[in-house]
Amino acid sequence: MAETKGVKDVEAVLFASGKAMEEDHIKELTQLKPKETKTALEALKKKYQETDGALFIWNEGTKWKINVKEAFIPLVKTLAAETELARAVLETLAMIAYRSPVLQSEIINTRGEGAYAHINELVEKGFVTKEKFGRSFKLKIADKFYHYFDVAGDKDIREAFKGAKQPDPEKYAQQEQKKLGALEIVQALSDEEAEKQRQETQLEIYDINQQLENDKRGFLNGFDDKLQEAKARINDAEEHILKQKQEAEARKEEEGEEAPPEEETEQKDYEDMDPQAFAKEIEKQVDEISEEKKED
Repeated sequence: MAETKGVKDVEAVLFASGKAMEEDHIKELTQLKPKETKTALEALKKKYQETDGALFIWNEGTKWKINVKEAFIPLVKTLAAETELARAVLETLAMIAYRSPVLQSEIINTRGEGAYAHINELVEKGFVTKEKFGRSFKLKIADKFYHYFDVAGDKDIREAFKGAKQPDPEKYAQQEQKKLGALEIVQALSDEEAEKQRQETQLEIYDINQQLENDKRGFLNGFDDKLQEAKARINDAEEHILKQKQEAEARKEEEGEEAPPEEETEQKDYEDMDPQAFAKEIEKQVDEISEEKKED
């Protein structure tokens, strides 16, 4: 029986990659048609199922990968995570894996400020990807995670957390743990979620109060600027009136006429005026000055 076209090609690509690959990427590398790629992958999967070997073909949706069968995992754990990642970093990785994709701010709220260093290490070592998202970053599990911990897909991660019990607060230090390959998972999601919600609520209250304070400060600063502008306009108006009086007196003296006594003008106490009356008085004086300039 002739072998299906492209089986060896897709097998070589999956083996060399060592990680989950999309069908489209496999198609591009093997230069097969879409239907030929799918058929070859299905044939390869069937071939491994019929072979009593240590490997099998895993696929989820359009992703495919060559994996080690569970019975042989203990033999290939020479790269166990404990030899490369500290326990605290592993716990942060477990949290990201369970929630992926997740905002960095959520992980920091749950794990504390030290998680910044954990995330940077995980990104640097290729277990997690990090991309800008608003004022925070969005974290996702990278392909290396699935390959490194020999996890078939997101379903395996969810299964590892299935049945997680909320620990007794008095026995928090003796929490139950489950294993996902070489990755230990702390079973305290309920407490963490509650703490996360509490901190998010506090942050929202702080943001609202801060915005109100900023609005108040902005209003007061704006009002103060307007007040200074108004005072400057009044000073200009008074100087203009004084100048006109002086010019009129000078003209009278030149014509030999005695200058009439100055009329008493009503002195206004601007400091004690309310804002509306103050604004009307300014408008009135500006209008009077404008009219006098037109007559001149």
